[in-house]
Amino acid sequence: MTTFDYAIDIALIAIVLLQIKEAPVTLRGLLRPLALIGVSVAHYLTSVPTAGNDLVLELSLLGAGLSIGVASGLVAHMRRSETGDALVRAGWASAAFWVLGMGARMAFIYAMTHGWRAPVATFSMHHAITSDQAWVVALLLMAVAEAVGRIAVIQTRARRIRRGGAATVGATAAPVAA
Repeated sequence: MTTFDYAIDIALIAIVLLQIKEAPVTLRGLLRPLALIGVSVAHYLTSVPTAGNDLVLELSLLGAGLSIGVASGLVAHMRRSETGDALVRAGWASAAFWVLGMGARMAFIYAMTHGWRAPVATFSMHHAITSDQAWVVALLLMAVAEAVGRIAVIQTRARRIRRGGAATVGATAAPVAA
């Protein structure tokens, strides 16, 4: 792994860990992970292989990332502030889902650069995955889907809370101004 890989992964993990402290849901806060992932996509995406089972791999990791992101957003603690703003706090479960996705990618990349290249090549050959770039695209799609899934769930829940609705899964008691 390069210093760039470590820096991006650590920054993405830090974003959610920083949300353990309750804060208002803002567009800037929601888009920050996408900006970091966008840097990775711009850095690593050179092509999108679709031969053999490349697309199956890519869509599988996209689905895994989306599932992890949605789960992270669903278990985040959200409530309405006295001023009507939606507040979010990641909580340990939400952070754990996010770190699971980011950590899994980081561990895979680390393993690939520390002795697992041959087993992954053998797996790829047996499953008709045609290139290293298919793995790159799959991991990028997983990261994007994880961020988009979490953002979509939190934004949907925040909109509902701002309109006076209750926060659902992962909710904390919402104080209501009289």
